[in-house]
Amino acid sequence: MQPGRSFGMGGVAMRSESPFVITISRQLGSGGAHIGRKLATDLGISYADRDILERAAESLQVRAEDIEAQEESAPSFLQSVLESYTFAVPEVSCIPALEVPSFGELREAEAEVIRELATRQSVVIVGRAGFHLLAKHPRHLSIFLFAALEFRANRVEELYGISHEQALRVIEESDRARRRYIQQVTGRPWTDILLRFDVTLCTSTLGLMLAERVLCETARIHFRPT
Repeated sequence: MQPGRSFGMGGVAMRSESPFVITISRQLGSGGAHIGRKLATDLGISYADRDILERAAESLQVRAEDIEAQEESAPSFLQSVLESYTFAVPEVSCIPALEVPSFGELREAEAEVIRELATRQSVVIVGRAGFHLLAKHPRHLSIFLFAALEFRANRVEELYGISHEQALRVIEESDRARRRYIQQVTGRPWTDILLRFDVTLCTSTLGLMLAERVLCETARIHFRPT
């Protein structure tokens, strides 16, 4: 396994009495995945993102590609927005024509993977309402990352090679998808959920590098042995 990649180890692992978990929820374009990987590498712990979907798909005996459109945000979501950009506003959760597990089945399968990971190893988990699923975990730090719209649009434009106008459209659809996803999973509006995070950071104000350093030091202090 490569440092800072899924389930890999990097740097010098923090000594702790038991496994700890960091969950990162984020707005599209705020740098959640980038910061999550760097944080895992610097802390010497595992990182989980798409691997959660792949393990859930394996347990459901389907391909990850067949069910990723049901997630809060996925490559297929971005593609659907761009393909329909000149026609109509797309539905974010475009269910493939073939028979696939329901949203509820996928959610439960991913939840099982997330809980298993958090039980057996220290890990950074990005997205998938991990903050909610692991709310009762005894060693849990929940983080929410947000950023100014232009900062987000510039990052999405650069990452996906699309126009600024398209990037703004993708962000709008992503925010709507994530609001709906959080509502479905937690039963509460996204705005209420924001009150439940341990740390919230504006990455456009701090910059990605400083934001990661702040979070790394926060985690070291939060999880230091007693």
